[in-house]
Amino acid sequence: MTGLKFCPYEDVLAVGHVSGYSSLVIPGSGEANFDAYEANPFETKRQTQEALVHGLLEKLPIQSISLKIKEVGKVDTASAEIKEREKREDEDRRLEELK
Repeated sequence: MTGLKFCPYEDVLAVGHVSGYSSLVIPGSGEANFDAYEANPFETKRQTQEALVHGLLEKLPIQSISLKIKEVGKVDTASAEIKEREKREDEDRRLEELK
């Protein structure tokens, strides 16, 4: 025997030997045995990246996510009283917009 190779997800085994080549059918060997820790073993590179970003965003507190580019990387050093006042003002503004 010089070589041995399974066809992925098929029941065929290819065997190379001194006299030539033979193929054998092995029932049940083509059943996919997926990694249980991976959600989609066939996902593309883009899907993998999107899943990674989505997972990281889920870990962040919602208050830390901002679409304002100038605020990215800044540290809010305001006191708790000022933050609470700003929060109330934002809530009041949103309620007025809804009316």
